[in-house]
Amino acid sequence: MNKNLKEVLLKNIYLKRKEMIEFAQLAGYTCEKTVKCSQELDMYLNEYQVLFLKKTS
Repeated sequence: MNKNLKEVLLKNIYLKRKEMIEFAQLAGYTCEKTVKCSQELDMYLNEYQVLFLKKTS
């Protein structure tokens, strides 16, 4: 896989996690913005898992 893609994806994960934590601290865990960030973070994490982590089955 492309090393640059991995770096970009990890950076996106880091930034989205940071954004989500900030929203959660300001407005709470059930705030619409916090939930949206959480869903976007899940998307990045799932993409990372599919592309870069071996399946253990």
